[in-house]
Amino acid sequence: SCQPNPTTQTVDCVMSTTTSGWIALGVSKNRRMVDTDVTLGFIDANNELQIRDGYNTGYSPPVTDSDQSQLTNTRGSRVDGVTTVEFSRACRSTDSSDFSMTDSDNYLIFGTGPVFNGLFISYHSIRPTITTETVMFDCGSSRKRRQAPVPVAETAGTPIHPMDCSDLVIGTARNDVFRMYDAYTRDRSTPFPDSVYGGEDNLIAAVGRETPTGFTEFKFRRRLDTMSAFDHPLVNGRQYFIYAHGQEQNNYHFRLRTGIHVPTASDRQFYKDDELKYHGFTRNRGSRVVDLTKSKTAMPDLPGFSYGCEEGNANRCMYKVTWVVDTLLKVVNFTLSTTAVDSWIGLGVSKNKFMPSTDVILAWIDATGQTVITDRFASGYFPPQLDMDQSQIMDARGGSVGGLSTFQFSRPCSSSDQSDFSLSDKDNYLAYPMGSLTPDKSFFTKHTLPPSFSDETITFDCTATATGKPEYANTAEPEPEHTAEPEPEHTAEPEPEHTAEPEPEHT
Repeated sequence: SCQPNPTTQTVDCVMSTTTSGWIALGVSKNRRMVDTDVTLGFIDANNELQIRDGYNTGYSPPVTDSDQSQLTNTRGSRVDGVTTVEFSRACRSTDSSDFSMTDSDNYLIFGTGPVFNGLFISYHSIRPTITTETVMFDCGSSRKRRQAPVPVAETAGTPIHPMDCSDLVIGTARNDVFRMYDAYTRDRSTPFPDSVYGGEDNLIAAVGRETPTGFTEFKFRRRLDTMSAFDHPLVNGRQYFIYAHGQEQNNYHFRLRTGIHVPTASDRQFYKDDELKYHGFTRNRGSRVVDLTKSKTAMPDLPGFSYGCEEGNANRCMYKVTWVVDTLLKVVNFTLSTTAVDSWIGLGVSKNKFMPSTDVILAWIDATGQTVITDRFASGYFPPQLDMDQSQIMDARGGSVGGLSTFQFSRPCSSSDQSDFSLSDKDNYLAYPMGSLTPDKSFFTKHTLPPSFSDETITFDCTATATGKPEYANTAEPEPEHTAEPEPEHTAEPEPEHTAEPEPEHT
């Protein structure tokens, strides 16, 4: 909680969390992580308080302000599993990186996350909580009545589900007749039109139909800058989208048995055509990260995957991987590159398109300019552990020139390390993660966004050819931009009934 102190002209705050990691208070003008003034603290491995005044310029760890004098009376402790951080902050800061606490357009953001090795902060473990209304602290004369303390939302609970607080567009069609509307859902329950919550439909145009070939298709138009309590703006850069379609009669997908499976079910046709009901588990839903401001860039001749490429230059991308199979040496030669500054880039091999049980190779440039390429294995939703055997990464090299970091390495088609998956297996999916480094560039933090996965399995054909020359992997090019699962921190629970939107085309 925080309350103003007119006598000292400060806002005095107390933050606490039951986790062993960091806890933070953010001040934002736009209710987003980007352009947020952050005060973050945690108890380090020596049981001492580490607290900093920083600023978020993007979806990465906050940059520490050069002026730390705006924080006073700092103290912290960890007792009986509870971390407490206290500080005072000037009502009207003289640091240009800070927002004044007396501004009338401030939103407060409350977050928490893990700390690795008692020193390095990582991505927030659950989605931060944001005040729904602006919060202004009255730091006027001491003769004025003091404000009531501002409550701090609970953040140590169940992680935000990708469906929570979602802006949706929902459509149904029968032949050439269709219905489409702007909707919103607070959680995993059935979405309602925006008008139910007091909003309005912000679709400018829409059209839909059932095609003669058995497809249902929709197109709609909406302004990029539409923003309200129930509409999220379509921003520049990568943005997370979810999509789903309804279940077909007698072709249901559930994780657990439901009422329609029992002999006494009163309505075995509960899921009727064109009714907004639960989309089902797995195949009827999905997600992907899309940059609506970037056109798809044609891939080069080599097979691979990329996204965030510069216009007209397929070699400068936010993420890019290509590969060539050497059938003589029975290895696959990989090239990874990124234009992201102070970031790591990785390549994963997975059997299930989820982070747990993924074979991962991570690469970055450290503070001394040296290339770091490591073979790891992710056994859960935490940093992948280093393999005991690093010999399966061969001919590793890398460097950074002109803002482009490039890494090359080779890996056997069939690894002798039991922590590795064989690249020649026919049930491998590839993962394409990346993220930020710690301030000293000695370690990696959590991926910036949920990693993309290949839509289909990718098999590297390492059989020798008549010529004996290296040949490309016999695989289809994956879609340029998509993601797999949301990033949970807890065991999944049975899916409640809810619906998401079909994947739209935006303008």
